[in-house]
Formats: sequence, C-alpha cells, structure tokens
Amino acid sequence: MKLEADFADEDVSSNNGLQDLWSLDEIDPKRARFPCCIVWTPLPVVSWLAPYIGHVGICQEDGAILDFAGSNLVSMDNFAYGSVARYLQLDRKKCCLPVNLAAHVCKQSYSHSEVGAAISWDDALRSGMRRFQHKYYNLFTCNCHSFVANCLNRLAYNGSVEWNVLNVASLVWFHGQWVDKMSFARSFLPFLTVTCIGFDMLTGEELLKALISALQSTNYGCGLVKNLVHGVLIGLKLVSAIAWPNNKEYEVKEALKRMKVGKAMGPDGIPIEVWRCLGDIAIVWLTKLFNTIFRTNRMPDEWRRSTLVPIFKNKGDVQSCTNYRGIKLMSHTMKLWERVIEHRLRKLTSVTQNQFGFMPGRSTMEAIFLLRQLMERFREQKKDLHMVFIDLEKAYDKVPRSVMWWALEKHKVATKYINLIKDMYTNVVTSVRTSDGDTDDFPINIGLHQGSALSPYLFALVIDEVTRDIQGDIPWCMLFADDVVLIEESRSGVSQKLELWRQTLEAKGFRLSRSKTEYMKCDFSAMGYEDGDVSLDGQVVPKKDTFRYLGSMLQKDGDIDEDVSHRIKAGWLKWRQAAGVLCDPRVPHKLKGKFYRTAIRPAMLYGAECWPTKRRHVQQLCVAEMRMLRWICGHTRRDRVRNDDIRERVGVAPIEEKLMQHRLRWFGHIQRRSEEAPVHIGIIRRPENVKRGRGRPTLTWTEAVKRDLKEWNIDKELAVDRKGWKCAIHVPEP
Repeated sequence: MKLEADFADEDVSSNNGLQDLWSLDEIDPKRARFPCCIVWTPLPVVSWLAPYIGHVGICQEDGAILDFAGSNLVSMDNFAYGSVARYLQLDRKKCCLPVNLAAHVCKQSYSHSEVGAAISWDDALRSGMRRFQHKYYNLFTCNCHSFVANCLNRLAYNGSVEWNVLNVASLVWFHGQWVDKMSFARSFLPFLTVTCIGFDMLTGEELLKALISALQSTNYGCGLVKNLVHGVLIGLKLVSAIAWPNNKEYEVKEALKRMKVGKAMGPDGIPIEVWRCLGDIAIVWLTKLFNTIFRTNRMPDEWRRSTLVPIFKNKGDVQSCTNYRGIKLMSHTMKLWERVIEHRLRKLTSVTQNQFGFMPGRSTMEAIFLLRQLMERFREQKKDLHMVFIDLEKAYDKVPRSVMWWALEKHKVATKYINLIKDMYTNVVTSVRTSDGDTDDFPINIGLHQGSALSPYLFALVIDEVTRDIQGDIPWCMLFADDVVLIEESRSGVSQKLELWRQTLEAKGFRLSRSKTEYMKCDFSAMGYEDGDVSLDGQVVPKKDTFRYLGSMLQKDGDIDEDVSHRIKAGWLKWRQAAGVLCDPRVPHKLKGKFYRTAIRPAMLYGAECWPTKRRHVQQLCVAEMRMLRWICGHTRRDRVRNDDIRERVGVAPIEEKLMQHRLRWFGHIQRRSEEAPVHIGIIRRPENVKRGRGRPTLTWTEAVKRDLKEWNIDKELAVDRKGWKCAIHVPEP
C-alpha cells in the first residue's frame, strides 16, 4: 500500500516509536484526565442491583472524557452520573492509525476505513461523536456502550471491527482498575446492603451493624473521605431504620383496642385496664418501652414468669390429667407487646386457605358449613363419605422450638422478628396453681405459651408449613388450629391419607392421639360396601356415629337432630349456671331478658346458620325457650299466661324468627364473598342433573333459605348490599 511505503523509513515498529510521535500526559483522577482510556462509573439504583452495570465513556488523547449521555447528546469533559470509578488505558499500537500502519498488521486488511480517514485517535473519536449526536438514546440498542464500541471499531482496536456492548463491558470490567478504594466502596456498598436486606433481614441488620462499626472505627486521614464515610454511615442507618421500623403510637393504640378486658392478671399484677384508663400517656410510654425492646431484642425479666392454671375441658374423666388444659396467666403488658408483633407478622406472612382458625375472614361457621354442604351433596348422589378427625396430643404444649424457628424461616419472616419471638421463650419459668397454693417455679423448654396473644398465629404458621405439601383441596382437608378433618370417598383412601399425616407430623415432633382420633362413615349409598376399620400405626381408630366438630354435632346420616338436641342442652346448661339470678324475683324482667339474649340464646343457636330445619326442630327450640322464659318470670303453664305476654315482659323475640335471621345473615355473607372463596368451590354446588330417589327428598339448606326468603318476601339480590340486607332480615326485640 502507498501509506505503508510512505512510512517505511520511520522506525515505527519499535516499541517507543508511537510514544515518540504522540506523547500522552499522566493519568490524573483529581483533574478527571484519563488519556486514551475507557472509563466507567456506577449507575444510581441499577448498580445497586447489578454492580457490573454502569455508565462508560472514552477519553481523548488529552484526557477529556466523551460519553453518550442521552438522545442527541454526547457530552465532553462532563462525565454523567459522577466521577470515574474504574478505567482502562488502551494501547494505541493496537489501533489502525496511519502513523502506526507499518508496525501494526490489521486483521481487516484496512477495509474498515478509507486511507487517511482516521488520521489520529482523536479524529476517530470525533467521527463517532458526530454520528451519535444525531441518535436517540435506547437502553438496549443505542447507549453509552454502543458509542464506545463505535469508536473502537473506527480505530479497529486490536484489529477488530466487531466491538459491541458486551465485549466493551467485559473489557473495562475484567482488565480495568479502580481509581481508589473509595471508588470500590461506592460501587459495591449499595449492592451489598440491598442484597443483605433482600435475602435475609437479620443478616442484613447484622451486616449493617458490622459495616457501621467498621467504618466508625477506621481512621481516615483525608477530610473528603471522612465526609464520604459519614454520608455512608447516615445512609446505612437510614436503610436500617426503613427495613426495621420502630413501633408507632398508632400500632400500640390499635393493639390496646384489641385487648380483652376482665381477664385474670399475671404475676406482675398489672391489668390491661390500667393502660386503657391512662389514655394517651400510656400510649406514649408503652411505645417507648416497646421500641427499647425492639432495638435490644430483650424484654423485661418480669415478663418471663407466669402462673399455670389447669382448666377442665368438660369432657372425659375428671381425674385424668389429659382432660385438662393448662392456661398460663401472663403479664398483660407482655400480651400487648405480642399483639404488636402479631399484627406485623400477619402482614409479612400468609397461610393456606385450609386453615380456618384465627384467620381474618374465616371462621368456625365456614368450616362447619363446608362440611355439612359436602355431606348434603353426597347424600343426594347416594355416595359414601369417610371422615377422620385427627386429634394431636397436647398440640400447643409439645411444639418443638426448633420446628417453630424453622417454620418462621420458611415463611420468610425477618430474622429480626424471629429473634424477638425467641426472646419471649428464653429463660421462661412458670408455677402451677393448685388448691393448696402455687408450686415453685420451673423452666419451660418446649411448646407454645397457652393463653398468649401470639401463640395461635404461631401455631397456625407451624402446622401450615409442616403440612403444606399434604393438605390437599378444600373441603377434603380442613384445619382449625390443631383440629383436622380428612375426608375421602373410600375407606382405603382416608386410611392412606391418615397414615401420611401421621408420618409427616411425627417426623416434626408432633404425636397423634390414638384414643381421641376418630373415624366416621357416612353410609349414604346404603350398600354396605367397604365395611372395615381405619388403623393408625397398627391401632384401630374408634368408629363413631356422631362427632362433635368445632362445637357442632355431625351425624353419619347427615341430619341435624343430634345438633339441635345438643344445642338445647347447652342452653339449659347456661341457664342453670345463672339460675340464681334468673329466678330471683328482685331482678327486673328486662334485665333477665337481656341476660338471656346475651348468654343463653347464642348457645342455643350456635351453628344454626347451617341448619336445614324441619318443623319438629323449630318446635323443640320453641318449647325449650318458652320453658326458660316462663321460669324467669316465675310462671308455669298452669298459670295460663300467653306466650306473647311472657315475651313482652322479658323483651325476647321468638327463637324461630331469630333462627331464620341467623340463616339469612349467613346466606347474605356467602353471596357477598368472592368467587374464589372456599364457600363457592364447585364440589359443594348442587349439580343440576342429579336425579333424586323415590319418596320425599331430604330437606337441604338451600331449600330452607328459599323458604325463608319466600316467607319474609325478600329478594335474594338484595344480599349484595350489606346494610340493606341487614335491615331487611332484622328481627326487633319486643
């Protein structure tokens, strides 16, 4: 080539030939001068998540930085997004410049540019600058890396014209060097902080504390560096405050509202009523106390003591210790602290829909309703159902602490809160209250606190995580805290499911009660197939014709006779407990009626929302109620006082109307629920093509609701309006 001949006389092939022709100044980061370098700086937010992504530029021979900073904008000597953090000086002997052609063998045969088009390094950069001054910025296809790659292609750096975004980024990242240590910290410290917070809140907190401590203890000589370190410290502390916020006064106030009054006090003797009476003064003081506990991860030692009171379960042998439930009398202030933590835990975690216990928007009535509706559907189709009701031995008292911490970690609970909960169970002691006095204190190293405000939700999290993979769909598997019901269409199926649950629960330290776990077969087909027993670890599970599930009596034939009789007995039990007041002639009748409406009638109508009542059921309830009301007024049927007069004296509406009100109220609640709610699942919906057998069909709950709507002349479409529906079904007391 002609150019090659023109420069043949010059010793450009020597190592010093290029420097002799074009001398470069030294790199000076203070003046932002990086001759013939590719420079890099981290991007805000983006580099926090991916530290290898940043903003790049290329420098002229005098060290001025050129960078494509935006659409139609190539800035000079004004590097965007801050000072240079990393740089790489390029070897000009690897570029195809005319003065270097004799020393450089171009892999492209000089086809990348016309002869004399790129006279110097700066000439190639200015050509790229003119081209990109008329381009729109695109994050993926036309960005700062594209500009640098275009310049390198014009220079045919390293004999290549195939430079692109990826190999430019790799070049500066793998071959470049940091300007100083502070540049390294500026690039990686935000990423490290965000990573710690994102993956593990406690690890992030501990690392933040370690970083703060290390930076505070380091002696920096430069005043500018000291100011930068001070700014980093403030940022770290701000991140810590955002990730683990202190308790607010409104949180304490809401928790105090949710606390129940009239409860037995703990060893400290301070009832919750004290804090309510003090008002805002108590809120401010309690907030400061809770924030101190939150920062130090340690609660007062006085809260670690409790008194255990054994309460009879009202079933089984009164002399058997297994039929007693131990309730801990704990500090009310500690329970308030637990309420605050519980509220935050519920925001951070969730459990499956199979768990109906202690969950907002779910209730015992929903679980009972689903079970009764499933029985109705299978009775209509004349298919059998097999149910196993699991009972865990001392479920709350035998939860292994290690399993509890494991379950919280699996639910992605911040370890900050796990440490706070661990502190609640550290060095706790209790004493047992007996008729002869309290025993000596002894330590408790297993189980949850009975009577604690936080324990129900902790248990729900534990049992949910342990059984998450074996729960199945609703209503074939439902849980209410530790009450579990497993349902299958065959005996072998329910037996296999029971064995799977036994293995899973016992692997985590729980134990199924062999004597209290029961089996009930709903023989709706009347064919007698699959007669046999269900076994639990080789032991036969007791077979029952009725079972008390969440306070409601279930029968194997799907009827409600046993439940109605049981509710009447429960009402009489409540009545007898207060007979001394209800039969006292000195107590006003209206006050007696108010007590009846508050304590006795709810006991008689518990679960009535799901009843498809027949005439005889309503008659039984009416007879029981009128007998109670007559005795309250001091009359018998021999006195020949009309029922309406008795009701007028005590101010009690007929229980038949209240029963219909309960049923329609629940119907309205179901109508307003979303289609994804368990009460709307397809299995409990009545199929349209099912043919009933001969004889009078069995009354269903849906037919009972239609009867109520027709009798009261109410349109079911009104149910979507909660206030309107409430007014329509309201039954006033006389």
